[in-house]
Parts: sequence; structure tokens; C-alpha cells
Amino acid sequence: MNACAEMTGTEALGGVERRSSSVWIDGVVAMTVLVALGLGWQHRGDAVFDPRGWPGYLLGLCGSLAMLLVLCFSIRKRLGAVTRARRSVGWWYNAHILLGLAGPLAVLCHARFAWGSINSSFALGATLLVVASGVSGRYLLGAGRRLRARMAGALAVAEADLAAAGEGSEMRLARRRRNAARRAAGIAAALDRAGEVWHYAHIPLFMVLVPAVLLHVYMAHAY
Repeated sequence: MNACAEMTGTEALGGVERRSSSVWIDGVVAMTVLVALGLGWQHRGDAVFDPRGWPGYLLGLCGSLAMLLVLCFSIRKRLGAVTRARRSVGWWYNAHILLGLAGPLAVLCHARFAWGSINSSFALGATLLVVASGVSGRYLLGAGRRLRARMAGALAVAEADLAAAGEGSEMRLARRRRNAARRAAGIAAALDRAGEVWHYAHIPLFMVLVPAVLLHVYMAHAY
């Protein structure tokens, strides 16, 4: 039992180390986005961000194309059996996140951080909702998986301690540790479920975003 607990703990530790690297990368990406947002806000009145000029127009165009390319991730998931040899799901998932952050950032700069006409405000609002749902879902899923990885080893150790515990206070302490580990595992499962709910909300919001962007592009060129 102890050997099994040690193996489970070692596996969980390896998972925690891998996820620690992912958290570090997420932190760097978040800081980069915040710096870009700060610079964009500071220079939002500059002529380069004017959507009527070519630089501002290209910002909006590139941002829209980036968000449309995000559809490739969903398509890739449904064609996984066909294209598995070409790219891993992880590669497409990272591209999905990168484009899903860079695209809205470019659109926000294109809009000069302000609401405009009705159709442009609708497109910008849909963009912000999609980003918020995606970031929230990633955080919830990531937090749940990290906690679950930690608790996998902790629960195995707690069960082993309880099995080896004697009578009296030693057994009561071991039982409390096991119950605490079970509660934490339950919290991790709840975070996973919340992340799945956000995931299912993210997709319909994105489906609203696509026609909103297309309508905005049409209106911008038609009038």
C-alpha cells in the first residue's frame, strides 16, 4: 500500500511540475497582453489607430482574420482521426489561444478602446464576451486539473496513513487528513465541471461573433 502511494505521489509530482511550467508560460503571456493593452490605451488617440486609415484598417482586418482562423481548432478536433499525423491537438490548442488573444487585442486597438456605431459596438461586445468566456474557461479547467494532480498523491498517502494508523489520536488525525484530501478532490471536480460549462458557453458566443464581424466588415465597406 505504501509503495503504491509513493508511486502515485511521484506521478502526481511529475504532473504538478509540468503544470507549473504551464502556469509560468501563462503568466508570461498574461503580462505580454497587459503591456500591449497598456500601450494601446496610451496611444489610442494616435493616427495609426484611426480605422479610416490603412494602419487602423489593417489592425481590424488582421484581428478579424485571426479570430476566424480560431475556427481551425474546432475543425481540427472534428477531423482528428484524419489529420492526427500532421499536427498534435496541443499545437492547435496553443495556436487557438494565441490567435484568440492577439485577434481581439488588434480589434480593440482598431476600435480605439471605444464603442462606435451600433454594428461596431455589437461586434466589439461579442469579441469581448468570447475572450472573457475563453479565459475564464481556461482558468477554471487549469485550476481544477492542477488541484486534482496534487490531490491524487495526497489522497493516496492519506489512505495509506489511515491503513497503517494505530488506535486513538493517530487514527483520528489520519482520518481527518483523508477527509480533507477527499474534500479538495471534490473541489477539483467542481472546478472541472465549471470549466466545461464555460466551454459550452464559449462556442455559442463564438458563433454569434462570426456574423457580427462579417456584418461590421460589410457595413464598413458599404457606407
